[in-house]
Amino acid sequence: MRELWLNLAKEQEGAEIGESHIFEDYPDIEELKRTQMNAKFIELMEARMVIGTLRYGYYQTSETKFDHVESLKKRLELYAQTGNLECLVDLANIAMIEFTRPTHPHAHLKGQDDQNHSGPIMN
Repeated sequence: MRELWLNLAKEQEGAEIGESHIFEDYPDIEELKRTQMNAKFIELMEARMVIGTLRYGYYQTSETKFDHVESLKKRLELYAQTGNLECLVDLANIAMIEFTRPTHPHAHLKGQDDQNHSGPIMN
């Protein structure tokens, strides 16, 4: 992973200010993992997955009962309407379940360039 990080950094060296999030002093990969994740969010995801297992069974072995893609859309819409952060925890768990046991007929994993998956920057 460090080699990939350094290669990315070398590619970004010529970028103008504001085009890159790469810094001159490359942070340690483990430091980035520690600082760029939110332990409380992960803890809430885990707690909701435990409750979900008690309610619905093990998602890895149970027959899929839900349209995950529609559930993701509904949770995001509900968050947009209410601002309730719990919707984001649910959304993350549903996304993980869909990733693990896809229901989308064309599910696949293909890396995308930043221009294809980054949203607009807020002012």
